[in-house]
Amino acid sequence: MMKLMGLCFFGVLSLLPDLARGASLGDMFRWGPKYSNRPFTEKLVGVPVFLMTTTHGAPYLYPNGDMSEIVCFLDPSDAEEKITDALMSQKNLDARVCVMGLERIWKNVYPSVLQQKQAAEEEGGQTKRGRGGRRRGRRAQSRDLIWTLRGSSAQKQYIAKTFNRKDRNKIDVPVFRVETLRMKRGSEWIMPLFMDYDDARLAWDRLKALNPSLPSRGKIYAHDLVKFLSEREVLTERARKKEISPELYRIQGAWGIVPSSKAKAYVKTATERGARKARLPRMRI
Repeated sequence: MMKLMGLCFFGVLSLLPDLARGASLGDMFRWGPKYSNRPFTEKLVGVPVFLMTTTHGAPYLYPNGDMSEIVCFLDPSDAEEKITDALMSQKNLDARVCVMGLERIWKNVYPSVLQQKQAAEEEGGQTKRGRGGRRRGRRAQSRDLIWTLRGSSAQKQYIAKTFNRKDRNKIDVPVFRVETLRMKRGSEWIMPLFMDYDDARLAWDRLKALNPSLPSRGKIYAHDLVKFLSEREVLTERARKKEISPELYRIQGAWGIVPSSKAKAYVKTATERGARKARLPRMRI
């Protein structure tokens, strides 16, 4: 494993208690009541995302066609592997692993999701009409930088072993939920979404220890995090325009993300070695 060179945080609050250390399920969400009505981006605070940066904190840009790309990893091992591969070709590479909160990363990832979706729709429309020529989408005209959220390779291996090809191809950034598992959050019951399959399974095991009548294994489902958060963006916009009722918005907001215990352990170790801020490049809109 590579030596941890640096660490950065942007408005990240204390990470959720580690299930492996025996924290109770109810302790995992500590905010006050009406959690489901809060902006969904607040629920991303405390979820670490890892980037490859220079020692001065500037993210590395990778070529992606006629654009540049910033790759954001949800698994620190994937970020370290990226640096290891880069060092094999550039031994004097100035690189480190840096961490940011998902709430800050998502503000940059979502516009990239939209522009890539628009570009794909335009390309599909041109194919159907049989027309060539220059593409005139936002991706071609107005952006020269895209952000990509990269799902954990370890979690994707689990998806590959468990799901059929049709279903697993729909999940690029895995997040897991356990059927019927809920966590008390103030006066509400919240559906937890786990970034790590092992954490989801451990949560069920701890719940079963308190209630032996439960099945030995809770059924675990996988979803794509980027698609899930994109749907939350659409829902939030519809609520802002009063196209949906406040009650429906509240029901749809009864969820929370549980960060990977492995990622939290990595962050804790890195924090003890010192911290450094990252400098985000400006995006041309």
